[in-house]
Amino acid sequence: MATQTVEFGAPTGRTITAKIFAGGSDTIVGSVTATEATNRKGTYLAAYTDAAAGVYKIVAFDSVITPPLATWWVDLTLTTATFYAYEMPVSVIQSGLATPTNITAATGIVLAGVTHTGAIIPTVSTVTDGAKSLTALSTVTWTPTIAGYIDVAVSSRNAVTPPTVAEFNARTILAAAYFDPAVDTVARVTLVDTTTTNTDMRGTDGANTTAPATPANVSAVTTTLAALLPAALVGGRIDASVGAVATDAINAAAIAADAVTEIQNGLATQTSLDTKLSAARLGALTSLDAMIVTNVYTADSMANVALAAGGDATLANQDLLLARLATGPIRITSTVTAGGVVNLRVGDDYVGTRIAITFDDAGGTIMTYMQSASVASVIFGAGRNTEINEIYGTVDPDDGVYDSGAGTSTVYPQIARADITGPVSDDYAYQIKAIDTAGRHITKIAGSVVVLAKNAFPV
Repeated sequence: MATQTVEFGAPTGRTITAKIFAGGSDTIVGSVTATEATNRKGTYLAAYTDAAAGVYKIVAFDSVITPPLATWWVDLTLTTATFYAYEMPVSVIQSGLATPTNITAATGIVLAGVTHTGAIIPTVSTVTDGAKSLTALSTVTWTPTIAGYIDVAVSSRNAVTPPTVAEFNARTILAAAYFDPAVDTVARVTLVDTTTTNTDMRGTDGANTTAPATPANVSAVTTTLAALLPAALVGGRIDASVGAVATDAINAAAIAADAVTEIQNGLATQTSLDTKLSAARLGALTSLDAMIVTNVYTADSMANVALAAGGDATLANQDLLLARLATGPIRITSTVTAGGVVNLRVGDDYVGTRIAITFDDAGGTIMTYMQSASVASVIFGAGRNTEINEIYGTVDPDDGVYDSGAGTSTVYPQIARADITGPVSDDYAYQIKAIDTAGRHITKIAGSVVVLAKNAFPV
């Protein structure tokens, strides 16, 4: 596809439709909207597609003014290029001129080759005083003594007398007399008033600029040092009091054995501890130690402590425990959460009944524990005085509900036995225990049970 762009002139600032017509024809070959050049105002470009090669008349029509704004001629070829419009087609202008194609024998005009034979090139033969003549090149002569040109023979101008051997030697230093910086010395050096850099001279770097020490100066220093030293040595050493010792300066070899004994006298030893602790106290401590080893220092808990993760043995809680130990005694409080009060009536059969018990559970910790895989089962039991498990049942932790808004959890014990035949009383108590996979019973929730009198009528 050929894009033929025609450039033509017309009044600036107009909306122009450029139409092209074949020479002598009223048929529109192409009609496009022309675009005015940005800087060359009054110059428009109209792009046509695949117009046949030939001479065209281009007419510029305005969108407002009826008469055409401009009329031009343009020669187009079927190629992508820019073509310029003229008042007369270029092809018409060239038709009246002679070109290699129309200069032929038919028109009576023939150009033949030009041949030069025997031509003689003029040359200067003899130069006289103001006169010249032209002859063949072979007769050229030159007279070097013509007055007004060269007054003497050329050879006399090139006469040079070279120096003699003696003169060369007088002006040349022998090789043996050349200066060798590796072995020769400089006879005389002019004194320089100020030396700015002497770093390449040995013996001058950091030279002492003060007067050297004299015997009198050395004696004064010796006297000063003697006043600072003890008059005599003790055991070959200076006997002095030390005001401060550097860190890690004293090792085990530097401490006498009696010093170690004196230090130990102020510390608690095994003997002093045995004196302070009675057999009963020792037994209690032994039992406490065994309990801690059995119930606290489990493999899981020790792994959690090492990782500072899991349970309550976090680094923050460990630091808090150490701070409490440093400030005073530790009082152990119950870790059992208080549950709600359960009301039962004498003579009622509660077997198979689910009762709701709600308790405080910040963050759902207790509920999460009871629902964990480490808990095998959860049981409920209640009794009065020495009678235990007069009422008991089971708890399904998965039925429990944690209320994050209230910070409470609710469990639903399923009563398996309810021997409510005793007196009306409010001193019954209940416990909810978790039995872990190791068979240990851990009481998590405790509360009270109130046994009410039986109603005459169903409530």
